[in-house]
Amino acid sequence: MIVAYIPYLEQLLYPDKFAENLALFRSNCVALQMHCYVPDFVKEPADTLEPLYIGPKAAEGHFSELGSAKFAKFLIGVLHKEMQESDTSS
Repeated sequence: MIVAYIPYLEQLLYPDKFAENLALFRSNCVALQMHCYVPDFVKEPADTLEPLYIGPKAAEGHFSELGSAKFAKFLIGVLHKEMQESDTSS
């Protein structure tokens, strides 16, 4: 199973809380033996991420058109990687 982490903008604005949530996500992935991925854009400065979300301060955490495109590109990369690993293990 492949799981992708989709952070709320508010999480990214509070690095300590985000680090805590990310650690929990990763430990659950290991415990459940899942393939888990975190989008690269979460490493960017939080104040540059607001255009990736919809709404005042991205209250509901939904991606804007730009955010959706970035997340889709991230998912395509994940699926491509998983397919390559699957092909080499067959």
